[in-house]
Amino acid sequence: MPLSRDIPAPVKTTTARARRSRRAASANARSSIPFNDSGDRRGRPPLRPRPYCGETSANMTTEWVATTEELRRALEPLQAAPRWAMDTEAAGFHRYRDRLCLVQLAAGGRAVLVDALAPLDWTPLAEPLADPAREIILHGADYDLRLLRRDAGLRVRGLFDTQVAAMLLGERELGLQALVGKYLGRTLTKKFQRADWAHRPLPPAMLAYAVEDVAVLEPLRDRLATELRARGRWAWAEEEFRAREEVEPARDGTDPDAYLRLKGAGALAPAALAILRPLYAWRERVAAARDQPPFRVLANDVLVRLSVTAPRDVAGLRAAGVPAAVAQEHGDELLAAIAEGRATPPSQWPRRFRPERPPRDPALETRLERLLAVRQELAQAYGLDLTALLPRNVLVELARRAPKERASLAEVPGLRRWHIDTFGDRLLEAIE
Repeated sequence: MPLSRDIPAPVKTTTARARRSRRAASANARSSIPFNDSGDRRGRPPLRPRPYCGETSANMTTEWVATTEELRRALEPLQAAPRWAMDTEAAGFHRYRDRLCLVQLAAGGRAVLVDALAPLDWTPLAEPLADPAREIILHGADYDLRLLRRDAGLRVRGLFDTQVAAMLLGERELGLQALVGKYLGRTLTKKFQRADWAHRPLPPAMLAYAVEDVAVLEPLRDRLATELRARGRWAWAEEEFRAREEVEPARDGTDPDAYLRLKGAGALAPAALAILRPLYAWRERVAAARDQPPFRVLANDVLVRLSVTAPRDVAGLRAAGVPAAVAQEHGDELLAAIAEGRATPPSQWPRRFRPERPPRDPALETRLERLLAVRQELAQAYGLDLTALLPRNVLVELARRAPKERASLAEVPGLRRWHIDTFGDRLLEAIE
């Protein structure tokens, strides 16, 4: 990928220091988008990258955007395109909180990479994305849409989700790599799927990966759309797309009871939960200070084990699975958190809320069994996964409400119009 260079030519000299400087400059030119200023050794951050323009392996003219004005200019050539391919990259595997790091757009042979960490105004992008007349192609759009709403205040209309389309065609492997291989005959790498997209500058290989992910979406969309229409399922897909446009923003991660949902916490006694609570709070503080995911500070299973064993010394911490480096650096803090939990009076122990189960309803159970059997038959007939056809929670609500006529089916949450039109009568028969 050709990059514009902003690195001065080295001065010809034979000193070892000069040779090291030349090698470092050369490596920087090969490995990253050039910065206006490379920062310094005292930790002061470098300035933002210069806008990048070049060709990628996807044969698309690509531009890096990091200001509002650059975004406005970069979007102008895309405005006439009826479809935009879109993707996002985040950094939850490497940072304390998952965050929107990069937004990729592609249309008409051009790709725009928007630095979501830059202090830009998203207004130039808001109107195009909210225009239902323009189709926005995403793959597995749910989390992308949630991140866009939470971190950029952006809503998408005119969605075409290639993963949903494939699901409605009965595909079992729904990853982008598998679908591109089957429908386009191309090999798509997922090498950087868990990379640190918050790192700046991004190296050329990651930029090429980001562009490739959007470059394949429109041709994949065309193949899937053709299949949907040929099999009479286009209306199914459109309804599912519109429903997915209404997702809620991603959570901000400030739930005070999050520790109760750790794997293994459900089996803990209240006294152990009282210890888990300050341990979890300690890990959150350390993770936030380091800007690391909490599991990289201390694994969930170790937190749960510490809550049960409640050690009183470093040896006990090590026996519970605390790594030596963590025990050495944070042993006193961990022991203090455990002591805090142990000292919690029983009246303040955490209690898990367990809603009472409603009394058994044999008639409802019978209706649900019949609905499940009908779903099994329909899934085989249409070649669809059970959940893709009709989620179980929708069947439970159907059995509970027991509607008697087609008009009442429309009132059941999660039951789509295509469900009613295609097999609504079968559902009513199972309910009777």
